[in-house]
Amino acid sequence: MRASASCTSAVLLLAATACQSSTGPHLYDALPETAATVQAALDSVTNGVVPVPASCPTVNCPGGTPGAATITLTRVTATAVAQSARTFAYTATMKVLTANDIVVTLPVVGVCGLHIDTRPGTDSTIQVTGTATFVTDNAGGTPNRLSFSTPNLTTVAADDFALTGGLACAAGGGGSLSFFINILATTITPQFRQLCGAAGPDLFVACPVP
Repeated sequence: MRASASCTSAVLLLAATACQSSTGPHLYDALPETAATVQAALDSVTNGVVPVPASCPTVNCPGGTPGAATITLTRVTATAVAQSARTFAYTATMKVLTANDIVVTLPVVGVCGLHIDTRPGTDSTIQVTGTATFVTDNAGGTPNRLSFSTPNLTTVAADDFALTGGLACAAGGGGSLSFFINILATTITPQFRQLCGAAGPDLFVACPVP
């Protein structure tokens, strides 16, 4: 088996049935319980262009309609270290850039654009940490899924965000760092879902979303 961008890209992870195993929705190949397998998974979810979830009416929802804002993730480093036989701690360092500004509606200020770019400032990256655990959908069977914990975002700073639009937006009134970080977190988190062992030549397929 080998890793392939065709079924492990961050974009396809959001389309859970796009690359399902040809042998059925719950029949997957065994995954090697190694750091290299986790590394391949990290490589797939920390690079690519990912959509920003709409949260109407405040985030990515211009005029009450879910928008098409996206964020580009660029992996700098990614490592996995064994914690137990089946659980690995991971750390991924990424650069983040909005491909187009995210429409946000802020109290008092109104509608603005949120631009995210981690490259300026004292730290040009963010870190994402968590754990990845090998699991199986068959009792007592060989692990065939890799399950990620909810990722933690660190080294995120105020200078990673900027508001565009009118004077009030440029002044930053009504915007809070925690609100901006939450938008970034809810965009990155869906990428770290379960990955399943592919029945074909690819290493992973996206597991079905419950």
